[in-house]
Amino acid sequence: MKQKGVSPLVSFVLYTAIAVLVISIVLTVGFPYIEKMRDSISIKQAQDFLGVLDNTITEVALAGENSRVPVTLRFERGRYIFSSDKNALTFSIETESNVVSQGASRQVGALILYADANGTHVFLGYNESDLVLNGFNKTLFPGTYNLIVENSGVVNNNLVIEVES
Repeated sequence: MKQKGVSPLVSFVLYTAIAVLVISIVLTVGFPYIEKMRDSISIKQAQDFLGVLDNTITEVALAGENSRVPVTLRFERGRYIFSSDKNALTFSIETESNVVSQGASRQVGALILYADANGTHVFLGYNESDLVLNGFNKTLFPGTYNLIVENSGVVNNNLVIEVES
């Protein structure tokens, strides 16, 4: 009697091909979505950190000269740009996430979120008449950093806050 149907080897090859196709489609569609979600989470973490840092700077400013507070910064994506020239700290990440549309900006408390052709940025800046951030001009890449926020006193009628790593 002749067997009707497909041999087990052909069935295995077909099932394997279908499984590979399904996995390929899921990865092709899912991976960019996962990357955008990771970038969105990184932006939210930067907002949280810069909010905490802003509160720490205020606390140190009010506590008086030579007061110091340690802050730990831990991140996996993007970079933090500390700029004495701009009297600001900025988190930047190259992303296709649409937390903020390119060319747009929005303010969240003391922070400004904006996007340009280079990515999405979270900006924390100070008016020099309020206080001067001093002691840094560097870019921090993913990792763990122990920062010290210190009140260095008043220089030229400006309160000077040092942020050191």
